[in-house]
Amino acid sequence: VDNAGTVTLDYNDLYTAGTVLVDWQNTGYATLSEYQSSTGQGANSVSADPAYASATDLTPSSPFLDDEGTDLTATVPTDINGSERTAPVSMGAVEYTAPQPPLSGTLTVGGASPDYTDLSSVVSALTTQGVDGAVTVEVRDGTYNESVEITPIGGASAQNTITFRSASGDSSAVVIESTGAEGSEPLRLNGADHLRFRELTLQATRTENYQPVRSAYLRSQVDNVQFSRMQFLGYDGRDDNEQVGLYAPTSTITTDLVVDSSRFGASESGVYLRGDNNNRSTGTRIRQNVFGDGTLAGPDYRGIYLQYHGDGLAVSGNRMSGPNRAIYVDRTGSSGARPLVANNMLNVSGSGNRGITTGYNVDAQIFHNAVRMTGGARAAFFQNGGSSSLEVKNNIFAMESGPVLEVDNAGTVTLDYNDLYTA
Repeated sequence: VDNAGTVTLDYNDLYTAGTVLVDWQNTGYATLSEYQSSTGQGANSVSADPAYASATDLTPSSPFLDDEGTDLTATVPTDINGSERTAPVSMGAVEYTAPQPPLSGTLTVGGASPDYTDLSSVVSALTTQGVDGAVTVEVRDGTYNESVEITPIGGASAQNTITFRSASGDSSAVVIESTGAEGSEPLRLNGADHLRFRELTLQATRTENYQPVRSAYLRSQVDNVQFSRMQFLGYDGRDDNEQVGLYAPTSTITTDLVVDSSRFGASESGVYLRGDNNNRSTGTRIRQNVFGDGTLAGPDYRGIYLQYHGDGLAVSGNRMSGPNRAIYVDRTGSSGARPLVANNMLNVSGSGNRGITTGYNVDAQIFHNAVRMTGGARAAFFQNGGSSSLEVKNNIFAMESGPVLEVDNAGTVTLDYNDLYTA
């Protein structure tokens, strides 16, 4: 909308799977609530997938639209099919009654007498019907050979969360397996919000070198999503930098993303979240995860890579073995709660490798980390860029040989109360 003074917008369904819901006088709003509060428009509008019958038959089936319109029967008494409109009216061209009510409670997938035979089926039902309460999807033991894409689900909220979890509580017993190629990831979130994933394995199987592979892919705006006690796995025989456990490309925006108590292995990078410089991700917490251990090969290239993240970023309590850049933070800052990197154990080996790296324009506190570098590694702490505001305190930086610290712009770094050791 270029000229807001001439427009009244209300009682509409505004839905997109993209990153911007409304462009209002050259300002983009990603969510309905942001648009409503900033413009004063659309107080009675909704944002729900209409679940059209087909690409050519635009009859909705969403239960969130059938009675949500305002009464305009004096002007438009019938719908496109000639059927009488009666208040409360449906949004759109067709007066309809949703064929099925919203979902709530516990749903089962797989095993004996399930509600749904596979994950794609339950996701389709959630997308079409929406939810009117919290939903738990219990996935029974087995390997599910499918690529699961989740788009916005009507009715989902901070109270009405949707949880996908292993029915047995064993992440290794429920495997969602796909090639991991773009569009065929085991899990793909495309603008989906208020989701929880518990005790599942996401296994990418693509074997060709130099082809993108992701176990989980976040696209568009993704809000209030949590991963707990998960496994993000790839194919261990690849030899490139294209394989990632949890991936968000440039311009994907997240708020309150939590990755907790999970395992990352058999990939080149564990967590790779780029973000958007003009609208930074906030509330990202990556904590208590394992990147490689005695039974699981860790990421070879990057453990955690974060760019364009703001308030509330916390990387804490993670254990890593193997990556040549364990934690890399770039262009990350805040106006409130400063980003924190703390209580991580990083075991890094290999020529030229680095423990904790900060890039350009990083505002962060780096406290109480333990770093061990062997095999000709480059530095335990590497500051690679300017215009940063860093506090680096109470860390152990230990090198088998070579310099412990490599700092390019000393004026922006406070280093104190650290153990600096090299043999």
